[in-house]
Amino acid sequence: MDTIQSQDIKSLIDIIFSKPPKPPCTYTLMLPETVVVNQVVMFQLLMSFLIAGAKHLYGNQITPEQISEKQFEELKDYIESVGYMIRYNYKYPTNNNLSPFEQPRIINIWFEKYIQKIDCHGRKIHY
Repeated sequence: MDTIQSQDIKSLIDIIFSKPPKPPCTYTLMLPETVVVNQVVMFQLLMSFLIAGAKHLYGNQITPEQISEKQFEELKDYIESVGYMIRYNYKYPTNNNLSPFEQPRIINIWFEKYIQKIDCHGRKIHY
């Protein structure tokens, strides 16, 4: 497991997103001791990581709403490399004033700690 200590998210993104995704939990994100780590701080860090990584892979103009399901599947592997799983779903609120092609899509994104799968003999299971 590699520990990445960097105050510059750009260098972190360059290290992780410039190569194919590594196996889950390859990297450990470390925050300075002065930062109180709670769910909000970790969510903000992981969202920043996700968006910066998406921009690195797909261009600076991409927003979370524009990320396709195929792109989310690719990003999932990168997020898992730092020990988290990305979860998302879409909601499609209906607006009768818009055509079917103009209907908005709202994306909900959240993260969960990656849990290593282990068989009954204590060996890691790789899928």
